[in-house]
Amino acid sequence: MGNKVSGRIYEYGKTIDNKSSYQQFLTKEDIENQKRDGELVESKYYKWNEQGTHITECETYEVGMLQPTRWTSKYNSKGKEIEFNYFNRDGSLYSKTIKEYDKRGNIIVSNDVVQNSVVLKFPKLTTYQYKYDRKGNWIEKIEFKNGVPMYIREREIEYYK
Repeated sequence: MGNKVSGRIYEYGKTIDNKSSYQQFLTKEDIENQKRDGELVESKYYKWNEQGTHITECETYEVGMLQPTRWTSKYNSKGKEIEFNYFNRDGSLYSKTIKEYDKRGNIIVSNDVVQNSVVLKFPKLTTYQYKYDRKGNWIEKIEFKNGVPMYIREREIEYYK
């Protein structure tokens, strides 16, 4: 956890000034206030896991909105996100994604089981297949949506002796 002092938001064709301030608490909670042109536009409240390594909950309050948006995450013992939940402003569940990883820590399943506040009869299943080099690093990653290949990512790794 660090102290974010300022940053920039980029939109196509222009830069928008974005100033952020951080407050850290001993209870593993942070507050981040974002301002544009000196005006407060949103506040984010973060809760961290017991180890202080992962954000487990975030509430975003936007100026003019009465209710926050909120998301939560759960992690496995290796620090990989295994569940992501996003909530409507009224607190009802908007979307839920369950993830699985292989023994190398690469994502192999991302399953959207709730979307637009509806439990899906046929979940949106994203799966991944990998090809590895002799050092165990993936050099090809194929992403499937409901069994149909959508993206192939290839990477070339050069090793130095």
